[in-house]
Amino acid sequence: MRRTLIALVTAVLLVGAAGCSSSSDDAKTTTTSGGTTTSLTTGMTDEEIIADINERIRPSLEDAFDAKTVDCILEILEDGGVGKLKADDVVPAYEDRCGVTATEVTGVITGAALVDRGATEEQGKCVADAVAELSYDEVAGYGEKEINAVYEDCGVDVEALTDGTATTTTGG
Repeated sequence: MRRTLIALVTAVLLVGAAGCSSSSDDAKTTTTSGGTTTSLTTGMTDEEIIADINERIRPSLEDAFDAKTVDCILEILEDGGVGKLKADDVVPAYEDRCGVTATEVTGVITGAALVDRGATEEQGKCVADAVAELSYDEVAGYGEKEINAVYEDCGVDVEALTDGTATTTTGG
């Protein structure tokens, strides 16, 4: 379960930096900053991918950005999610089109995911801010130790979140 928290940031980065093939071949292709390509069978249609992105991600974005920026971010996520936008173009598109960085988006989504798992709103905001201050390459290169350090600096009890018995500690 400890890997679940790593998966939160990794999944957000992959969603934010992913180019996915259309539903006709039921495979999602992601390209990481190092140029590695991975294919995963999703079995989801383009419409299901877009609905999922809107359902899971829109609320956290609406708490952090104005409506125009939220729509812009979601358009990029959707275009990346269904393969309309190449993987290498997703991260720069946030800044070029929306005026936000990929790490700002990643931070907001990660902070919200942590709150959903039992962290406090304050801790989620702290994580969002900490991630936003990093470069995309820094976040993409983080392993479990570095990710957990960010969470712990914000008072998140990583062990409690991974085993479902969330408690809070004081911090950042």
